[in-house]
Amino acid sequence: MVHIIDNVSGFDECMLRFVDATPEEVRSRIESIPDVVELPTKKGTWIIKVDGVKLKSLDKFLYLTGCRISEAVTLQRPYDSERVLNTGLDLTYRQDYFDDEKEIEVAVFNLKTLKRQDHVIRSIAIPVDEKYEPWARQLTYDLARGNPFNIARQHVWSANRIIFDGLYYSTPKSKKFKFKHLANHGLRHIRIKELIQTYGFTPVEVQRWVGWTAQTVGVNPQMDVYFSLVWRDYFSKLLKIRKT
Repeated sequence: MVHIIDNVSGFDECMLRFVDATPEEVRSRIESIPDVVELPTKKGTWIIKVDGVKLKSLDKFLYLTGCRISEAVTLQRPYDSERVLNTGLDLTYRQDYFDDEKEIEVAVFNLKTLKRQDHVIRSIAIPVDEKYEPWARQLTYDLARGNPFNIARQHVWSANRIIFDGLYYSTPKSKKFKFKHLANHGLRHIRIKELIQTYGFTPVEVQRWVGWTAQTVGVNPQMDVYFSLVWRDYFSKLLKIRKT
């Protein structure tokens, strides 16, 4: 979504002002990913084909977990050997239950936070029931068979620039907001927006979800050791029936 504005404080005259994509727009684009995504080469010919089924599964995972793509995808470039793995990768899934009666099924994804030196493991819990989250069930099937995201990050970025063409997300920079084209990392930002606006997450809950340090939200750094233990504290907020 793009708006033309004139004479607005903080922006140059006649400058394009972008607005954040909505979670609904992002989810719709992901659902519409075709079985094959064709990438243009520098010469403009369409010869690189990306598996759209794997890309859709990956984008759903990136969005729901808010993880960095390096925490889910091993290969950076398509010509890297399968043996050249991200040594910090630690992506596992388990089934759990939120209630003693075992009526509320939970998918718990364990992720190693790669951008931090301590590589703390954080657990991200998502309700499996489709009335709460329509994507979770299929992701549990995918992850139960091991990490299915064997697509080069370079191709994922190029494909997602096409999939999310015209959508943007904002990031704070030098006390101002800079808008970027939405691709891999933008999914993380839009998910954070959804967690806050739709589900009422607190700053500390968001920090636990995405793997920021405790100091990011003014909490004692010693609290970081409890990353993998806190999903039950926020989980009830996710039990919100989605509009169809």
